[in-house]
Formats: sequence, structure tokens, C-alpha cells
Amino acid sequence: MTSTVVKGARTATARWRMLAVERFRLLALLHGDRGPLAVLLSSHTAAALAPAAIALCGGWLVSRISDVSALGAPPSTLALPLTAIAALLLVEQAALSVRGDVEFLVAGRIDGRIRGEVRRLATRPLGVEHLARTDVAALVSRASDIGHGARRSPGRAATGQLTLTFRLVAALASAAVVAQVSPPLAAGLLLASLLMRATIRRQWLRLAHADTERQPHLDRVRYWDRLGSQGAAAKEIRLFGLSRWLTSVRVDEERRWSEPLRALRLSILSRQHWIYLLGFGAGAAALLVPGLTVLGTDLPHSALFSCVVAAFAVLQMGAMGIEAFDIEYGRAAVGALDSLRARFPTDQEHPAPTPDTAVPSPPRIQVRDLTFTYPGGEEKVFDGLDLDIRPGEVLAVVGRNGAGKTTLITMLGGLIEPDAGVVSVGGTPLPALDPTHWRRRIAVVFQSANRYPLTLADNIALGAPEHRDDRAGITRVAAATGVDAIARALPLGLDTPMSRDLTDGRDLSGGQWQKVALARAMFAVHHGRDLLMLDEPTAHLDVRTEIDFHRQVRDLARGVSVLIVSHRMSTVRHADRIVLLRDGRVAEEGSHDELLALGGEYHDFHRLQTARFAENSPSTAGNDAEGVGT
Repeated sequence: MTSTVVKGARTATARWRMLAVERFRLLALLHGDRGPLAVLLSSHTAAALAPAAIALCGGWLVSRISDVSALGAPPSTLALPLTAIAALLLVEQAALSVRGDVEFLVAGRIDGRIRGEVRRLATRPLGVEHLARTDVAALVSRASDIGHGARRSPGRAATGQLTLTFRLVAALASAAVVAQVSPPLAAGLLLASLLMRATIRRQWLRLAHADTERQPHLDRVRYWDRLGSQGAAAKEIRLFGLSRWLTSVRVDEERRWSEPLRALRLSILSRQHWIYLLGFGAGAAALLVPGLTVLGTDLPHSALFSCVVAAFAVLQMGAMGIEAFDIEYGRAAVGALDSLRARFPTDQEHPAPTPDTAVPSPPRIQVRDLTFTYPGGEEKVFDGLDLDIRPGEVLAVVGRNGAGKTTLITMLGGLIEPDAGVVSVGGTPLPALDPTHWRRRIAVVFQSANRYPLTLADNIALGAPEHRDDRAGITRVAAATGVDAIARALPLGLDTPMSRDLTDGRDLSGGQWQKVALARAMFAVHHGRDLLMLDEPTAHLDVRTEIDFHRQVRDLARGVSVLIVSHRMSTVRHADRIVLLRDGRVAEEGSHDELLALGGEYHDFHRLQTARFAENSPSTAGNDAEGVGT
């Protein structure tokens, strides 16, 4: 029994020690902006000491009133204490007003610093594998859900901790005034206030924790809200008559989120009665004890007045303000940030990069015995893959869904690392290359390329962002890829913002955006990128535009190694070499004609696509089947 008690005491002590460290760490976030911090500390100090000072000046005023009524002192003697009280009230109100504005400023700057650090931590790894891990994604989400209007704000937690600290200072200052009349009353009121606050905090923070645990349900409610209001989804919902169904799903999801919280809230409210009794008893004592003291002693009425006013100022500590929730939510964000710091330390060493000049241009890329499985996956994407990309050739990669075609592009970019095997560039292992320099030799067109809310010119220039001021190059590439025709239909041409949310902004069709993505890659090639990787580059293009695409790639990417990933045989048939992936390895390899003659899986793909095109377009199958279905 004794050992259990000792163990419990040690656990409680360790918990309180950890809590104290966390609180001091929150205060440490306030370092930096000395000017705003000085103003914030001054306003807190003034607001914290004002109640005790007002209580003392109130007693001073009562003493002067007694002198006027009993001793016939002139009424002018009341001017000084009245002026002091008025000045203190004005100072207190001014301090509270200034404090609110400065807290907003300081909290915003803290959150800005932490948002920047979260971004640096999330982008510190050279690849993107960590972003696919659910635990890392959860940490990033908790650490970055900060700032104005967000739930977790380290800035508001830091300013909230400062507010709580000065509330304690205010209670101690007022308790010192009460102690001049009755030290036991001062200690009792202070203890009662702290007990009420601790109990209320523990009860209501249960609600905060439950709210955090039910965050996935709230996320789903928000998802259904967005789904009903977004353009493409909103159109489909109305056309299929899904509005009522969507509303009912959203209501059911909100009920699952809110009803447990509502029940917990009612449960907490039902247990508040004894806190009300404790508050009532403390308030009664604040009146009764000074009154009995006056009756039993020669305590002046001025001291009685100061004691009562100060006593109720002490009881203000028992109320729990919003700062408690700010602290709790902010601690969650700081904890997530600490976990990210531990996972991605700033002193993590990387091997000294091989100079970029060590890799010839265009590069020879060799993949040897590559093995890879996605985290949490069971089947191997690559299982002993061997592949060469020869300098200056056009290599096409085909295969069924899940064969690893897009994964190969991601791996060649150094964004994910294989479980085993090696990717070498010009004889140098890829991990040994400087990733920044290597990626400046790569141009990529993904099937779902990014659509930046910038001008059309910037959407092209971001292929080589260090050359964004090359207006002539942007114009030349736009003309070569057909984007100039798109620009002519826009109100500001190449300077039109590519977002309907911006002034004079416009959006484009899927095929037009794919043209822009191609122009972005060609702008990169124009500025020295010598490995062009195209992931389903013609997925949104019509037949004629697809033919133009092949011509553009041949004309603009001369002397560049090109890797094309596609399901469409018409996209890959003109490649110098085609490889078909199956079961994590190269199953077939050769030119288009060689693979057709082989009669394997590539031949089956070609036959199925040709037959599908013939069925859909019988009048043109004889003329275009070779260009589209193969």
C-alpha cells in the first residue's frame, strides 16, 4: 500500500514537473520582438496591479469621507483619492485595450515563425516518402493548424500563458491587501480560487480533448460541406439529384460528431453545483470575516472597504477564461512541432554531393536490381528491376495500372528511395548527387500537373524558376506549344491570372492545362534541363492535338533524354525504345514494330486499343487507327 502511494506521488510529481516545463516553454516563445513584448508586459503589469491599487485607493477615499463627515474636513480633501481612483480605472481600461491588440500582434508573429519552421521541417527530407506516412501527415497537420482563425495556435498559447501568469500576480497582489486585515482569509480565498479554477479547467478541458479526438468526424463534415459547394462536384450532385442525399449524409455526420460532445457538455454542467457552493462560500467569507473583524476590533472602515474590494478581486482568479483553451490547443501544436524536430533534426548529415559537372549531358541512367514497396503496402512495385535510359533517346514505359510507371519517374527525380538496388546517373549513385543540381536537370510533365494561381506566363516560367524574367523564352515556348493561341483568347494574354478567384482571372480546360504543363517543361528544356519525363502527357488531348504533341516533343527536345509513361499506344509508338513493366520487372523491350511482332502483352494492348477505336469511329478507323490505336 505504501509503495503504491509513493509511486502515485512520484507520478503526480513528474506530471506536474512536465506541465511546468511546458508552461515555461510557452513563455519562451515570446522571445524576439522586444518592442511589442515590452508593451505587452507593461500592459499586463498595469492591469494586474490595478485592482489591488484601486482597493487601497478606495479605502483611502472612505477614510477621507469619514474625515469630512466626522471631523468637518473640507470636501476638497476627497479630490486626490477620487483622482487616483479615476486614473487607475483609466489606466486599467487602457492597459486591457492595448493588451488585446498587442497580444494579437505577438501571437501572429509567433505563429508566423512556427509556420515557417513547419514548412522547413516538412521539406527538409530530400524526397516525398515521409509525406505519404499517416503519422507524419498527422504531425504536420497538428503543427500547422495555427494562426488567426485556427484551432491550435502556439502564439495564442504563449500569450494565454502570459495572461494566466499575470492573473496569478493580480490575485497575489489583491491577497496581500486582504492579508493586512486577515491573513487566514487571504490564504483561504486564494486557495478557493485556485481550487475552483483547477476543477473547472479539468472538467472543461475534458471537452477540449474529446473535441480533438473527434476531429476526424469534423473533417468529414467539412468535406461534405465543400463537396456541395465546389464547381465540378456541385454540378454533378445537381444533375444526378443527389442534393437531398448529400444533405442527409452531412447531417448524419454532424450528429455523429456533435452528439457525444453535447452529452459530455451536459454531464460537466450537471457537476458544477459544488463549485457554485464553493464560490458562494468564498464570497460570503469575503464579506463576513472583515465585518466580524470590524465588530470585534477597532479596524477602520477604510481597511474594511479595501479588504472587501480586494477579496473579490482575488476571487476573479477562480474564473477560467479562454486562455485555458488557447494554452491547451497550442500545447498540442508545440508538441507536434517537437515531434517533427525530433524526426527531421537540423543537424542531420547528408553525404557530400558529387559536383554536377561529374554527370555528362544528356545523362546515362542505369537502374540495377531495384526493389521497392510503398510503406504499408504488401505487393512489391519493383522486384529486381533493371533498366537503362540511354543519352538522347526517347524511351517509353508501358504497363498495366500499378506496374510502377509513375513510381519510376518519382524515383528518378530522387523523391523516393528504393528498398534495395541502385539508380545511377553517369555512373554516380543518385543519392550521391546534389539533389538541387540534379533536379535542375529534370523537366517533368505529370498527368495532374499543378495549376498555379499566377499569370499564364508564370505558369510556364516555373519550369525553370531561376529564369522567370526570360520573357522572350516564355513567348517562344508558348508559340511552339500552341499556348499562344490560348493566350490570345484571354483578356490580358500571357499576363492573365490563372484563377477565377483573382481579378480578371480565368481558368482553362483539362487539355489546355496539359498544353501549359508541356510548355512549362519545354521552357525548362530551353534552359538546360536534359532529362524530360512525361507522365501520361496526352491523357486530356484530342487526336489532332496529340499528333501536334509528338511533333513538338521531337522539335523542342532534340539532344535531350526523354522518358514517356503512357497507357496510350499512340503516345509511345514513335519512341526509340519501348519497355513493358510486369511483376516489377521489364517483361518486354524493343521498338513498336518489334513488340508487335513478338505477339506478347504489348501486342494485346495494341489490338484492344485498335479495336476500341474502330468500334467508336468506324468511318475513320481505316485512316486513323494506326495513328491513334497504336
